Amino acid sequence: MVNRFENDFLDDMTYYQLKVERVHLVRTFAMHSHTFSEIVVVLSGTALHVIGEQGYQIRPGDVFVIDRSSGHAFEQVKNLVIINFSYNEQHLLFDKEDLRLLPGFASLFLTAPKLRKHNGSVGMLRLEQSDLSFLENIAEMILRQTAQKSEGYETVVKLLFQTVVAFLSSQYLRTETTASQNLGLIADAFDYLEAHFSEDLSVKSLAGHFSVSPRHLERLFRQYCKESPLEHLTELRMSEALRQLAYTEYPVSEVAVRCGFSDSSYFSRVFKARYQVSPRRYRELTSLKPF
Repeated sequence: MVNRFENDFLDDMTYYQLKVERVHLVRTFAMHSHTFSEIVVVLSGTALHVIGEQGYQIRPGDVFVIDRSSGHAFEQVKNLVIINFSYNEQHLLFDKEDLRLLPGFASLFLTAPKLRKHNGSVGMLRLEQSDLSFLENIAEMILRQTAQKSEGYETVVKLLFQTVVAFLSSQYLRTETTASQNLGLIADAFDYLEAHFSEDLSVKSLAGHFSVSPRHLERLFRQYCKESPLEHLTELRMSEALRQLAYTEYPVSEVAVRCGFSDSSYFSRVFKARYQVSPRRYRELTSLKPF
């Protein structure tokens, strides 16, 4: 059974889209993904929320953010009632600098969704009943505005949604100060690795860049990402190697260097161990031959 607050996206809004819905699940909701992001607020019931290959229990008061294209499902469902705020983050969040600068915003809305495929429960926010009631009231006000469509209602709806975002950001910072700081460090490390993966990096040099100990950085990566910093670095390098082998004509030796491997033989061994084919064979398999 699905009880919807709003049947369709608000496509008549000029600059953004938002959908709010109340969903009552009594059975498994199969794995699916979206072209939009979601704030999920659990009002009652329980379920196993699965994202990627990670699963974790959710219960009343849990709030989490799912970014666009992340596959997720609800299993072991027991009368689960949730509110979904589905939204286009480019228009509703990133055009508002005040929101982006709120303490807790980056951790809850940007970092945690990225890390959730590694650790499903990371960045979970748990609210008290009074806070859940506040969010329900905001949802109801959004629905009234969109149903009445009075002059200027689009602006009111946008401000109401941004109130939800600001409220959740402040709650996350207050209840998860240490976790928020840790997620901030992980996010910064992710960004740094993505920008510098072609360089000669080590855990020691990465930790030094952020003025933390290598042991502390390793522990945080294991805790939140279920992998080490070097494992994440290798993943970034291999992803870029796949792209360059498929879409460029650089020699394999140059691809290796561009992806952070000074030894092309070692690069080939790592590549074959991961993908069961050599870099040259992968290029042959993915090359597009003209007719």
